[in-house]
Amino acid sequence: MFRKVLIANRGEIAVRVIRALREMRIPSCAVYSEVDRNALHVLLADEAVAIGPAPATESYLAQEKILGAAREVGAEAIHPGYGFLAENAEFSAACEEAGIAFVGPPPSAIISMGDKAEAKLKVGQAGVPVVPGSLEPVSDAEAREMAKEIGFPVLLKAAKGGGGKGMRAVHRESDLDAALRLTRGEAESSFGSGDLLVEKLVERPRHVEAQILADRHGRTVFVGERECSIQRRHQKVIEEAPSPTLGADRRAEFGEVAVKAAESVDYVNAGTVEFLLAPDGSYYFLEMNTRLQVEHPVTEETTGIDLVKEQIKIAAGEHLTLRDRIDPRGHAIECRIYAEDPTKGFLPSVGRIQFLRPPDGGRADPVPPAPGRSRHSPRLRGLRGLPGPDPLRSDARQAHHAGSEPDRGHDPDAVGADRVPHRGTDDEHPLPEMDPGSPRLHREPGRHAMARGGAGGLRADRNRSGTTGGRGGRRGRDSYPPDHLRGQPDRGGRPRGGGRSLSVGSRGQGPALWTPGASMSTAKPAVRYFVQLKGREREVELVETDGGLEVRLDGEAVTADLQRIHSTSLHSLLFEGFSREMILEREGENVWVSLDGERMQARVQDEVTRALSAIGGDAPVGPAEIRAPMPGIVVEIPVSPGDEIAVGQPVIVVEAMKMQNELTAESSGVVDRILVRPGDTVDGDDVLVVLKPPES
Repeated sequence: MFRKVLIANRGEIAVRVIRALREMRIPSCAVYSEVDRNALHVLLADEAVAIGPAPATESYLAQEKILGAAREVGAEAIHPGYGFLAENAEFSAACEEAGIAFVGPPPSAIISMGDKAEAKLKVGQAGVPVVPGSLEPVSDAEAREMAKEIGFPVLLKAAKGGGGKGMRAVHRESDLDAALRLTRGEAESSFGSGDLLVEKLVERPRHVEAQILADRHGRTVFVGERECSIQRRHQKVIEEAPSPTLGADRRAEFGEVAVKAAESVDYVNAGTVEFLLAPDGSYYFLEMNTRLQVEHPVTEETTGIDLVKEQIKIAAGEHLTLRDRIDPRGHAIECRIYAEDPTKGFLPSVGRIQFLRPPDGGRADPVPPAPGRSRHSPRLRGLRGLPGPDPLRSDARQAHHAGSEPDRGHDPDAVGADRVPHRGTDDEHPLPEMDPGSPRLHREPGRHAMARGGAGGLRADRNRSGTTGGRGGRRGRDSYPPDHLRGQPDRGGRPRGGGRSLSVGSRGQGPALWTPGASMSTAKPAVRYFVQLKGREREVELVETDGGLEVRLDGEAVTADLQRIHSTSLHSLLFEGFSREMILEREGENVWVSLDGERMQARVQDEVTRALSAIGGDAPVGPAEIRAPMPGIVVEIPVSPGDEIAVGQPVIVVEAMKMQNELTAESSGVVDRILVRPGDTVDGDDVLVVLKPPES
């Protein structure tokens, strides 16, 4: 067995591999870029080596740096995880040449299954059903002929790709040319090749994949299937094992076909053979992922097999000791949580994670802490809601609420101890103390200007009968009405929190929220604020009385209780006896309100600020701007200054999350200025193109 293994990855998969190595009593070595210096996988590994700056091309994808780190620490094997170099045949070959074991398949298998045309040909020759369509990459002209021959709808897919990238469904002939152009661009950007295949689109299919393990001695075992049919943009959302569509007999047949596919390329190590199941019961080979899958935990939970440990044993030359037939036990579901912006067509949304509450009673793979917003680190991949224990994870899941500050008033017993196993030991220790100036503890200026009011905020009570607790007191999540009592009166028939009262502060130690100009704890009698929300302005008046502080909404006294929960942007609002949870984020005079799945922008002004705004008058309506919906890279600009643009006309193409997004004009106009060039990196909401009104 290996004496040391280096993990050439970051984040949750690196932590997962470290866990397996620790249980096998094999020392682990992590690698990290500058931006990941304080990441969880670095803290947990027995050793860690810096490999370069933040961009992946200069760190996690820099093969010589990875191999150099392995030589430096004396690692005998490299586990690539998934992503980065996991399916890189060149890196697999480089490891062999360096005398370092690659925990994955041989280069020949990666090449064969990485080329979709070659993969279809080889598995087809082995008797595996394949989708009707081209077996070789096609030109645009050949794609048009093939589409006519097999009939619409068709699917365009990258010949060298996988993972749902570089794929487009085309339902009409009129859409084919644009789809070919965009899909080729995505394929070239993601996989270094614009080669495409054209296949018949199987409509209303189920996506079922087979997990296999193959050792170096010619034995391949089917380890169960996973259903991954619930997807968005060809990206999996829900994965479960076993598939509810396969019975015992069909499962055995399915497994035999998957083994044939793997053996057709002399596959070794863990791999996943993916199939499409048509409504009529037929199934077709889709692709093979020559690596460990993100969703591998559902197979582990239903088979009891640690796939990462099996990977390591196979790479060390050991024989598989698994039974030929492995029947699933129970059922497991994995859920990925995607950050998306519903106001922008549910495009991926990036930024700091403000609040994270993992599910209880399940397995939640830790989310790496984010020192700040960065395009170089992956977004929140998700939480795995699975039954069963996870030794390394169990207490770590509460320790890293990415982007939030440690709450000194937080009670560890309330929601789980903030502890993780420390490097080089099987015992549990608290997280190491961190310097207050470290990036993970730094509050973003501006976005959290609301936090200046101090730790306790303002609490003024009169005849309180609901929410209790003093200023700056230690509060847990169960200190306000539970879900089934929200919005319900208390046992005495009175609304919860009845009586005239205002409470603006925080649960646990945390800052005051409502501070347009200064802390509300300095409020004087009859302080007025003007709140504009959804096109309506409301006047909020704070009035000092003998009994404390009263809040009036448009002149009418109301019961209001706004409490910040720990040091997050999550708040509990008690208004006229009804309790709700909302997320509030401050940006200058604006407050973003997230309530019931809707994100709204409110403008908050005091009397002075409002008067100054009135003197300035309304700003003239500016020219139309086309902005980046998310961070990405400018790929193409098909317009020039002076061009007349119609509504819906493509203006610029931005690649983000490995997908090319064609941004179109929302109004007619003339291109006034183009502020970027192809190849430029842009942030979300950056102005890319400015349109001026058309000349009359």
